[in-house]
Amino acid sequence: MKRIIWWVGVLTLCAALLHHADAHIKRIYIDPGHHNNTGAWWTYRGEDVIEDEIVLAVGLRLRDLLMDDNRTGITDIHWEVRMSREYSSLLQTRVFKNEKGEIEKFNLDDPLDRAKDANHFKADLFLSIHCNAVGSELKKPPVKTGTETGTGTETFWCDELTNGEVDRQGNLVFEKNEAAAESEKFARLVHKYMVKYGEWRSRRIKADSSYIERYYIKDEEVKQKFFERRFPGYNGHIPMLAHLAVPGCLNEIGFVSHELDANKLLRLFWQERFARAYRDAIYEYFGHLRHIDIILKPGWNMFSIPGIPTNPSPDFLISTHSKISFWIQRWDPIAETSQGVDKFVFGEGYFVHSPNHDELFITYFPRSEYTVSLEQGFNQIGSVSKSVSFSVAVQSEDGKSGAIDRDLWTLSDTGRLVSVPSGRMEVGAGYFIEAFRPVEITVSSDRETPHTPLAPMRTVVLANFPNPFNPETWIPFHLGEAGAVSISIHTTAGHLVRTLDLGHLVPGLYSNKEAAAYWDGRNEHGTKVASGVYFYTLQTQQSLYTGKMLLLK
Repeated sequence: MKRIIWWVGVLTLCAALLHHADAHIKRIYIDPGHHNNTGAWWTYRGEDVIEDEIVLAVGLRLRDLLMDDNRTGITDIHWEVRMSREYSSLLQTRVFKNEKGEIEKFNLDDPLDRAKDANHFKADLFLSIHCNAVGSELKKPPVKTGTETGTGTETFWCDELTNGEVDRQGNLVFEKNEAAAESEKFARLVHKYMVKYGEWRSRRIKADSSYIERYYIKDEEVKQKFFERRFPGYNGHIPMLAHLAVPGCLNEIGFVSHELDANKLLRLFWQERFARAYRDAIYEYFGHLRHIDIILKPGWNMFSIPGIPTNPSPDFLISTHSKISFWIQRWDPIAETSQGVDKFVFGEGYFVHSPNHDELFITYFPRSEYTVSLEQGFNQIGSVSKSVSFSVAVQSEDGKSGAIDRDLWTLSDTGRLVSVPSGRMEVGAGYFIEAFRPVEITVSSDRETPHTPLAPMRTVVLANFPNPFNPETWIPFHLGEAGAVSISIHTTAGHLVRTLDLGHLVPGLYSNKEAAAYWDGRNEHGTKVASGVYFYTLQTQQSLYTGKMLLLK
């Protein structure tokens, strides 16, 4: 028994090492700004609000999120994280041996040593976190005197470098920062996600070198004149970004000017959002994350997450316009009723009722395949990370046909089920499909190639489009077997109006305008018919399939 346990342990360790070897190691340096109450400090309803503690809490939460991702293996990145401090009152002294074997140390109370520490760590990204308040007292209402004042988030990166050399005129000598383009890319992602997740106004985002001069110019009078001339609205940030060997930025989570947003910085709900904003910006920077804007129209809408959701809770769903909470629902085929959703899952479809036009901002790790269990009846399923023909993408567990209807259905804005003429699963859309018995299916975009046959499992006529129409319309259909095909059009009284002879067709999806049957609204004699309801019937060698349409002049 001991030998078995020993071998199990060895195999587990080997598997972990192999996984680590396959992973791409990325190093993140997190710098929660200030310590020992050296940051911004103010009072909210008798409670001390200390910048040092807020940014430390967010930085620690960001580290924990990345460590959680290592454990779950959600991507092939393995994160290594170093923090400039892990306590509110103490900055570490980092002791190490250099390449010559000599003992060196970084005093992380010094911003330049924090930059050196990040370089020594061989960080791939550097993030400095701050927050602040306008003035010594918070004001009501919010200050809105310009684009660079008042409540909001702000982000900076460095596009110039200097080592403190001075030219003959006494000016600092600058050179262009070669990493500035990457730093700007990272800064803009951080800013985007902080605006989205933190629901802040964009206060400012800019390249800023003013903190460099602040460090090197010691004469306060000279410094003030220099800043007034070169940097109106000088912000006084620390100079570490100018000494980084890696892309980096500094973000003020919130620069607040009134009590409501001061309270926002204190709440754990918002601190969680701030940490996730940084996390998703980091993932998108490395190309492992995508986002999609789900367009909502007034009424009922269906959607899905086309991959692993970065934020599974519906509480993190970002509404662009209305800023309201949506009740996300999902159909239960067993109970035959809708149920509320408390967690997003890849492969599931959802529906929501929107009171007006809106957008949902959703981030996800793209995936091309999922497997889901269906119950008998209508089930909701989701999309994969690229558009794909459903009849090609789907495969049942037993490989047999007849377990599911190969047609896709969606909801109209009035809540009615309507078929999807194209038969394609679009990214971010949600669908209903019908299962004739409990079955497990796999949906994969990897099966679709330019040579993949598009034959559905059975023949069906779909809803014409447009409908109502004037004067022309297209009648799409799926054909399961080769043979002669025609469509006859009748009045409600049963009188034949027109027969469309489509000839001998091979199995396939005749869903778009190029392939569907076309009717120009005329009878057999070429005369335009009157407004009204008409029935169309698809006739094959085996069966008849009927639909209804409305000509409205």
